[in-house]
Amino acid sequence: MANTTIEKWGVFELSLTGNTNGNPFIDYEIHGTFTCENESVTVSGFYDGDGIYKIRFMPSYEGTYHYEISGTFSGSTATGTFQATAPTGSNHGPVQVSHTFHLAYADHTPHFSVGTTCYTFDLQDPSIVEQTFAELEKGYFNKLRFCIMPKHYDFCLHDPCAFPYEGTPMDASRLTRENFMEYTGKTEGNLPHCWGNLTAEELTRRSWEAAIRGGYCGHSETYLSKDNLIWWCHGNTLKGESAKRFGFLMDFLKDVPGCGLKEGRLRDNIHFQWDDNIAVPQDDQYAGTWYFYYFSLWRPSFRQIYIDDTTWYDAEIIDTWNMEITPAGRHKGKYELELPGRQYMGIRLKKSADQGDRG
Repeated sequence: MANTTIEKWGVFELSLTGNTNGNPFIDYEIHGTFTCENESVTVSGFYDGDGIYKIRFMPSYEGTYHYEISGTFSGSTATGTFQATAPTGSNHGPVQVSHTFHLAYADHTPHFSVGTTCYTFDLQDPSIVEQTFAELEKGYFNKLRFCIMPKHYDFCLHDPCAFPYEGTPMDASRLTRENFMEYTGKTEGNLPHCWGNLTAEELTRRSWEAAIRGGYCGHSETYLSKDNLIWWCHGNTLKGESAKRFGFLMDFLKDVPGCGLKEGRLRDNIHFQWDDNIAVPQDDQYAGTWYFYYFSLWRPSFRQIYIDDTTWYDAEIIDTWNMEITPAGRHKGKYELELPGRQYMGIRLKKSADQGDRG
């Protein structure tokens, strides 16, 4: 039975019985048309086994929907209605492109993509799958990239515990570590391949370099160990140090006003120095309210700051490696901020809520 009430952007699912002769996965079709005052959408369903066909639909509006389900799967047509109610809680709708370079949910809530890769964790032993989910629940990432089909790759040369199709697997023994083609992706780890042995510090640095330019750098790690399980391929347990720092980066991005960041441009020789790496909000409505200076591999002991003569800013020193944020006072005009002389530091400026001068 289908739910008669579903949230806008939720999933309405209907299960129907139908033909089982031949190969129901490919021999029959099922289609549904869903109509409300603001839209009419036709979607395809699928055979789910044991004589059951399913069809799913996401309502984009609130109100009453009418549906009609038909196809060669059955000699009859199913009709009905359901109510789409207002979304609640974390239901912000599907993610879509925002301001050309960023992402946002349908209700315009920004989505900052901080992901990791476990190519075939879903095809491993159930205990490994469970451990992978336990690691993901730590909240370092909000996106996971994995494969539906098995992946035959260096350090991932064994057959999975299950295949997503029936039949005889191909002979994959011809692929070995000796003839494996190199790829250009970079991960934290200790593989012999150049793409798989970055330090945690370097992968973290690259993620921040991408972020301040409006990009989103993905995470993975490739550590060899006695259990022969590598996160990038099998999932299981995170062994490196960069994952938690991706979580820190995600929290940092959530503080950005608007949809995301873009690279700050040198306006003149007064406001930004020639060697500044600066990120500012993508949305022009937040211009002048938020700045982030990232020093990457460089280790200044102080930095001179100037935005303008009238605006007060609350300054913070951000240690992106040690994941520490230290308040650094309230300032306007020209001033210096002391830094610890370590790599991977940054300065965040937020326009003060109180713009009055203090005695």
